[in-house]
Amino acid sequence: GEAVRRAQPLALDMASKPRFTGLWAPTSAPVGAAGTKPSVNASALGRVMRHVAAHNKVVECEELWDAHRRQQQQESAHPAATDPRARPPRGQDG
Repeated sequence: GEAVRRAQPLALDMASKPRFTGLWAPTSAPVGAAGTKPSVNASALGRVMRHVAAHNKVVECEELWDAHRRQQQQESAHPAATDPRARPPRGQDG
């Protein structure tokens, strides 16, 4: 009855207002309307791209440090095998 009559204009009003959904800029086109293409919020996309670039740098740095630590452990376990300047003791150079 009365509640439905009051809710209908509100629902129509909400459907016609622009929506903001994260990266997507507000649009007045109905969701899924034929021939519509959502526009991207440029500042939000820029923030996401900077965040991804920073994250990738952190991951790359961690991987390089891990490789460095593994190399240091191998060198401490077998110094002669990894040091190209190391020579075998006298009489054992083959």
